[in-house]
Amino acid sequence: AVSMISALGAGAAAHASAIGALLSHADPGVRAAAASALGGIGEAAASEIPQLEKLLTARDEDTSTHVLTIAGLQPKVAPPLRKPACAAAAALAVMGKAAQRSAPKIADALDAFDEELRVQCACALSGLGDAGAKYEDRVVSLLDDSAPMVVAAACYSLGSMAEATKLPSSLIANRVAEQLQDKHPAVRGAAVGGLGKMGAEAAAHIEDIARCFNDRVGYVRAQAVQALPGCGEVGQMFAGEACRLMFDPEERVRLAAIGTLPKLGQRGAAFAEETSQLLDDPSAEVRAAAVKALGSMNGLEVKDFLPNVLRLMDEDESEMVRAAAEAAVAKLRAIEDAAE
Repeated sequence: AVSMISALGAGAAAHASAIGALLSHADPGVRAAAASALGGIGEAAASEIPQLEKLLTARDEDTSTHVLTIAGLQPKVAPPLRKPACAAAAALAVMGKAAQRSAPKIADALDAFDEELRVQCACALSGLGDAGAKYEDRVVSLLDDSAPMVVAAACYSLGSMAEATKLPSSLIANRVAEQLQDKHPAVRGAAVGGLGKMGAEAAAHIEDIARCFNDRVGYVRAQAVQALPGCGEVGQMFAGEACRLMFDPEERVRLAAIGTLPKLGQRGAAFAEETSQLLDDPSAEVRAAAVKALGSMNGLEVKDFLPNVLRLMDEDESEMVRAAAEAAVAKLRAIEDAAE
């Protein structure tokens, strides 16, 4: 039901009040589902913000699936679908300006004993613009948290706050960069990803970011290459590293690198030929990403690969690849026409 309502988005706004009535239900699972559904509706459900704020102090949880999880029969249900407070924080984060007044109450929950709630609230504050950024210092304190996932959430949140306010702090960037030495890959990945959102401060830490290209964990390598565009011209100078990572053993790293190259200007476009080699990759996702990348590059040499893309548009077995190729063909032909 939550997925269906989320798919409708604002189209389900007429049901917001009825769903909001479930926020006081005795069953924590029902309250969590109701809050998650309101988050799916988004700003159109702003009338329920006061009730969602009350849920931030809830500390109960739906444990109905714990036995199945312990037995290994199903993965652990995401916190917003188990815990009403987590669901409320996640919902408030996507309710636009009307929810910005909720920032103080979300910030208060950063001190909760519940690790998952601290994670959710740190992430939620980053979605509240300047209102959430006022609590930047509170989020910085989470970098000293004993729980790795809380530290990771703080790194992500601090990066997002800097990106939203356009006011990155060198002191905070330095604190986030310190987390690149953490033994937990989730922390290292979130730290390099957070740095990539910090504009000029990201560029100042380009060497720290570059070292993560060789991290032993693919997630960290993927986050590092995706951080390059945020470093401006300095990041573009590492287009060669992004090209190398297009051939990484892990698919998610390859996808991240392919998606990054077009964002690196002419230096990225210089690797159009290497990108075209991936048009024959066994993975449909990689082929689609490569086609999309070629269509997004600005170099005049990209038009030379139009025949390869046309072949995929007509012959590839994947509908996803054919659709990506069709979109890329229009862009490549425009480049070709401009060159004549």
